[in-house]
Amino acid sequence: MLFVENKEICSKCGGRCCKNNPGIYKGGEVKPSLPDIGRKYVIVADIVMNPAFIRDFIAGDNEHILDKLVEVSQKAWNIMLRNELISENDFCAYMLALRPIGKNDRAGLSGTKYFPEDGNRHGNMCSLLTKTGCLLGLNERPYECRALAPSSDFKCSGNNNEFGIMSSELYISWVPFQEKMRKLLKEYLTGLNARQVTNLKASKDELFQSMLEEGFMGMYIGSDGKVKFS
Repeated sequence: MLFVENKEICSKCGGRCCKNNPGIYKGGEVKPSLPDIGRKYVIVADIVMNPAFIRDFIAGDNEHILDKLVEVSQKAWNIMLRNELISENDFCAYMLALRPIGKNDRAGLSGTKYFPEDGNRHGNMCSLLTKTGCLLGLNERPYECRALAPSSDFKCSGNNNEFGIMSSELYISWVPFQEKMRKLLKEYLTGLNARQVTNLKASKDELFQSMLEEGFMGMYIGSDGKVKFS
């Protein structure tokens, strides 16, 4: 893919995409250690429902949008199935990746969507964004950022998430790293104290709560309020 940068357009825009949520790295672009999680990087978990269950589970959506959601989910689901990361009967699945930490990230685990606190469009601004642009050069930025094609109407196209689901390119790139990412997630979560766990459960994106309900990797909360794995 040819990555392009247009500083004139981006300067006028002010980085709307960067102010919404940090872009996701491609697998292998960064190799963080445990202390980096929650400080420099966030483990972002893309939660994808089994396409066979979506229509019965989601009510009240416009049919066209629902069809598109099923289509996008199916692509992600097929990648995980082919790589034996999930079972056909699973209700949902999680693809773990990494992105820079954002201003609203209060923990080292988050979903792919952003949830602005003030009700305005701008949500979880990337920590790498400055008044003069990104701290990183084009080739150093997360793949999701590099893949954006600047547009004068500020409706930039490229390798964007759809319905909060990562692109096929990102999914494929993270498959070989899932074992390491799950180990990293386990180390991070078991290191949280009870108060941190409570705060994570109360997060707006409800990702952690979903992981607990699904028993992802045998995850549960012990009597001491800390995360355990069976």
